[in-house]
Amino acid sequence: MIFKLATSAYVAVVAGLLRVAIIVLVLYGGLLYLTADYFRSTPTGFVPVQDKGMLRGAIQLPDSASLFRTREVMRKCYRLALETEGVEYVTGIEGRSNLVDSSASNYGSFSFILSPFEERAKTGRTDVVIQEELMEKFSKLTEGRGQVSRPAPIDGVGLGGWKLQLQDASGTGNLAALQEIGDQVVDEGSKLPEVFSLHNAIRAAVPQIWLDVDRKKVKSMNVDLEDVFDTIGDYIGGSYVNDITLFGRSFRVMVKADWPHRGSADDIYRLRVRNAKGEMVPLGSLITIRDSTGPLSIKRFNQFPSSAISGQTSQGYSSGEAMAAMERLLDRMLPPSMTYEWTELSLLEKKAGNTATYVFILATTLVFLLLAALYESWSLPFSIVLVVPMCLLCSLIGVNLGESDVNIFTQVGFFVLIGLACKNAILIVEFAKDGQIKDRKSGRDAVLEACRLRLRPIVMTSLAFILGVAPLMYGRGAGYEMRYALGLAVFSGMIGVTVFGIFLTPVFYYCLQKISPKFRKARKENELSASSD
Repeated sequence: MIFKLATSAYVAVVAGLLRVAIIVLVLYGGLLYLTADYFRSTPTGFVPVQDKGMLRGAIQLPDSASLFRTREVMRKCYRLALETEGVEYVTGIEGRSNLVDSSASNYGSFSFILSPFEERAKTGRTDVVIQEELMEKFSKLTEGRGQVSRPAPIDGVGLGGWKLQLQDASGTGNLAALQEIGDQVVDEGSKLPEVFSLHNAIRAAVPQIWLDVDRKKVKSMNVDLEDVFDTIGDYIGGSYVNDITLFGRSFRVMVKADWPHRGSADDIYRLRVRNAKGEMVPLGSLITIRDSTGPLSIKRFNQFPSSAISGQTSQGYSSGEAMAAMERLLDRMLPPSMTYEWTELSLLEKKAGNTATYVFILATTLVFLLLAALYESWSLPFSIVLVVPMCLLCSLIGVNLGESDVNIFTQVGFFVLIGLACKNAILIVEFAKDGQIKDRKSGRDAVLEACRLRLRPIVMTSLAFILGVAPLMYGRGAGYEMRYALGLAVFSGMIGVTVFGIFLTPVFYYCLQKISPKFRKARKENELSASSD
């Protein structure tokens, strides 16, 4: 009884819309403009960052700090991490930073293994909460600078966050100027609300030790120059000998001076090298050591000297907004001799660009061509596909209300909605066409009868699909971020296209059937039949 009353009310509303069809079309044009505006203003992303049950960290001490200092600071970081609720294990590598992809005595890297997702979900200890807590603890370290990041959503493509390469295209190779500009970008970028935890990878003036070898004296004392370099390398840097198997395991054998004998530059003077006569010659008589500075490592990107600038996206902002903010900053700050390029996952996101817009248009065009072949008409399919933009509008409204962004999973939802929107419209158009051509009803009577007959199937199928995707929105568990993005787009889009479709499709059909040759012929036959009767 209630549904009959609702159907009667619906048919009455549609009849009223048919009387003011021109006004409805004008309002539809306004909705199209609103759709385009929402598409421009909605934040963009690429792949949602997921809670993978782990976090990555890095520590950086002052330049040329010893490995022993780094080890002590890392032990302090271990204790701070294990005291954090939700962190189960911590592993680390001394002398290596995955953040800048470089090795040095003042670098250290961490992997924080979190408790199982089910345990953390009970107390709301997501990886974001744990990351913020660890960042706060590491920011209080006076010995060095610590950073914590979420892993990249795609394994093997970066370490998480965004990353760009600052390039020196001047050809001078001035690494000091490159570091200076990079540090200025980091300082200014840290003031932006869209990004945090910025880092400039290049270190152009690291304290170093320069060894001058007196080659004339080496030759006069019958010492092979290669033996001089091998002695320094073996005792100070270490040398691989072979592998040995003990206790059922294989171990690598390395030769290196014990640490008390390689703790300072003066220890190099005490080393000895054998000459051609078998005599041991002190290295101190062959070399001179002096303090110097130089780059820790020289990186190139597209053949230009470069420095990697990386950072994280702040909560409440999308990766597209973070990248746009950095682009505005770089365009304003960089001199003409320097440029930048995105890399890793940020490069993939940049290349993807607005391809979803073009694919959406092409998919809609394909549906239109299929319907044109089905109905053998160019005008009739328009009454079906004209409602498709409304699913995009409602989906974008849902994305904004859900504080999400337009990523690749949202775009998949857009394509799903094309078929669902057309399916609802076909239910009305197919019955209206048959009523007008086969039963020889007027266009208005045919479309009102189709609305009355097909409202129940449209509502039932739409509700079934809407309720079916609801768990994607409200379900929680490992990897729910991707399901949420897809479910939010489809859920909100399906609600909107159902509401808009049942009211706009009859108006589109009613207007377009007046200009269709097939229906003009049907109207003439109806008029002749009525006059003969």
